[in-house]
Amino acid sequence: MDFCRIWDEHVLKAKIPEQKAVAVTIDLCIQRGYLAEYLQEHRAEVEKIMMTMLSAEYVKMASERTEKIKEG
Repeated sequence: MDFCRIWDEHVLKAKIPEQKAVAVTIDLCIQRGYLAEYLQEHRAEVEKIMMTMLSAEYVKMASERTEKIKEG
């Protein structure tokens, strides 16, 4: 939850490119002790997952699935 809060408060408002935004969010989480050990050990994986989730293709797919669930 804190990861998302940091993302929303510090990154979305700053309007920086997604790749840098992911790195900034991870850095801030580590500095504040949120998931610090996990993020240090799995940083590359987390960055890859976050970049995938931010891609236009993923957002479109997730939106379509959400609509199907609502209709179903």
